[in-house]
Amino acid sequence: MKRSITFALTAATLLGCHDAVEPTLSPRLAADAAAPADSPYSYMELGSLGGGATAQFINDAGQVAGVSGTAAGGAHAFVWQDGQMRDVGTLGGSESRVSGMNGRGQIVGLSATASGETHAFRWTDGTMEDIGPIGGQGASRVFINQRGEVAWTAPTPSGPHAMLWSDGSVTDLGTLGGASSVAGGINERGEVVGTSATSAPGEQDHAFVWAHGVMQDLGTLGGASSLGLGLDDRGQAMGVWSAGNDWPGSIRGFVWDHGQMTDLGLLQPYLQATEPVAMNQRGDIIGQSWQAAYYRNSERAFLWHDGVMSALPNPPHDPYDADRNLKATALNDRGQIVGTYSSFVTNPPHPVHLALVWQDGNVSLLPTPGPTSEPAPLAINNRGEIVGGVWHDGASHAALWRPTGTGAAAQP
Repeated sequence: MKRSITFALTAATLLGCHDAVEPTLSPRLAADAAAPADSPYSYMELGSLGGGATAQFINDAGQVAGVSGTAAGGAHAFVWQDGQMRDVGTLGGSESRVSGMNGRGQIVGLSATASGETHAFRWTDGTMEDIGPIGGQGASRVFINQRGEVAWTAPTPSGPHAMLWSDGSVTDLGTLGGASSVAGGINERGEVVGTSATSAPGEQDHAFVWAHGVMQDLGTLGGASSLGLGLDDRGQAMGVWSAGNDWPGSIRGFVWDHGQMTDLGLLQPYLQATEPVAMNQRGDIIGQSWQAAYYRNSERAFLWHDGVMSALPNPPHDPYDADRNLKATALNDRGQIVGTYSSFVTNPPHPVHLALVWQDGNVSLLPTPGPTSEPAPLAINNRGEIVGGVWHDGASHAALWRPTGTGAAAQP
């Protein structure tokens, strides 16, 4: 593949190098960030395997999966449940990373092998299965559905191909005529979304949906390329397409529904790019929109619902600085959304980092250990429980926010 864009936060961001400067916040924002009085959520940390940790997935049973540094200096995937963190281990190498989790507590990810290769794995109740080697640009994600089927990207003699693993049997999903393809997601019916090189001159990349042995080209909305990024259980796909030559500054989001591709649009005419991040089973899509000239700066979070894109509200006491970033990172099937706010306030000079949850058009702040913490909520289940990573005291900490029942619609 000629291009790849990362559409999800990764644990490496929080486990890697970090600025150790501890700025001072304005009193009002400091109070809001550390312990919002009306927050409908409680905060707890899950511990670690000996180093910094980040929680990345949570299912409706409250099982959590993530990655943690170890006392030996590597990083291992973990599963946390009922106060206990379990080391998932590796396939013989020094490191493993989680990439997905289903409602049964099975997790998938990447692991180093004893020979130094990187392989996909599936972990079930203490047993790690080697799914096969990982290969190709943009091939660092592994996906799992409720049935335990796995989609990933593996090397082949002609180039990396999207693959499907089911009951121990591997199916090469092929390509759209080019040399390579990359898996981008799997639904409960075993259908796979992704991106493939085509046979067109220059091997332009197109989004695809693979179902019942057939890979369907989703096409574009006039640009040269498209990428397939997500798929719900009805077969509705989401992704991005190139609206111009300035990639990724001119990318636009799309939703594809059984042969019809629809542009998600833009929040405002001056915002030239749109990045969808996640889709739930209701067909809601969240993401960011920004100006092409200011890539990754001044982002605005959006919700696309029933064909209409709307801006997610800013947090309370927003200083309205021009360079603020408001990002949506995950949503559940009830329409609850989590994300982050970051800005730099000029008077007095200091950065601001907040964790947010949106519900029914309202926004609430999530509590953090202190005013200089940097939270990153990454997943929310259908009970409203949220996990992520929070940087404080020089390390990343795996975090769990739970509804208290005082404002959030907690589910039993």
